[in-house]
Amino acid sequence: MSFRGASNIVKQLREKKPSGFWTAAKQAAKAKRDADNAEQPFLKNVNTEGLRWRLVDARGWILGRLATHISTILQGKDKPNYAPHKDLGDIVVVTNAKHIEVTGRKLSDKTYRWHTGYPGGLKSRTLNEQIDKDPTRPLWKAVYGMLPKNKLRKARARKLRIFADENHGYDAYEDLELVPYVPAFERKVRWKGPSRLGAPAELREGFVPTNPEYYERIKRVYPTQPHEKRYLAEDDDLEIDIMDESTWPKLPTR
Repeated sequence: MSFRGASNIVKQLREKKPSGFWTAAKQAAKAKRDADNAEQPFLKNVNTEGLRWRLVDARGWILGRLATHISTILQGKDKPNYAPHKDLGDIVVVTNAKHIEVTGRKLSDKTYRWHTGYPGGLKSRTLNEQIDKDPTRPLWKAVYGMLPKNKLRKARARKLRIFADENHGYDAYEDLELVPYVPAFERKVRWKGPSRLGAPAELREGFVPTNPEYYERIKRVYPTQPHEKRYLAEDDDLEIDIMDESTWPKLPTR
């Protein structure tokens, strides 16, 4: 089909609609959105019917761990009626984003990069600099990267509201009920020290160690705090330097 033939078909399609039809349709759609936003001015272009407002306090949370919890809520995976092709996730309001924590040297090593589109326009910014500039951005980028890459991604991310401090502004709405988020389980981050030291956990009721003598010895000499580099065991003349493998107790051989 030639270009002239295609243009004639487009003209015929346009002639089927009255003049100004599409303009009127766009204006009607905009009027409907404005009416919905007038009833719920605290969250625009989001259908909040049947959704809960989950309040999350980011103080003391690890950045990546908190992002996994928030992405689960936004997708609705914590609901029995979850469907991957439906946007059934709750609305999440995060406070104290500036008090979020990271592990290791991520404050100085983790880098955000973007390009301006011009030659030599590669820009970068460390996590510490990003927090100083906008403390809500690192958490938003972490959650957005964990959402499925489909047409629902932007709609789900629109239901996430992050605030740097405790003031979120939703207290002014009397009909709005904020439900504090409580994780289903408390995950304890283990200190990744010398794992070959064989530090035992507390045994459950009804279990006994295979080697009771070695079990009690390890419980005495293992450091109780990650920051303790040296620990002198009670009733034992063994001094351990956590950074020196030669001072670790030897595992029993069979």
